[in-house]
Amino acid sequence: MSPTLSNGKICYIEIPSVDLRRSAEFYEKVFGWRIRRRGDGATAFDDGV
Repeated sequence: MSPTLSNGKICYIEIPSVDLRRSAEFYEKVFGWRIRRRGDGATAFDDGV
């Protein structure tokens, strides 16, 4: 299933981090993002929009 991109939705962003776990916890807590590991090993988020 292809992802659906909404108008105004973030589709790509890089956020440098030396501690992925702490960064993920921060963005989940502050912005409500759902952090996930992709099949290619990259980390992605869903912002709920």
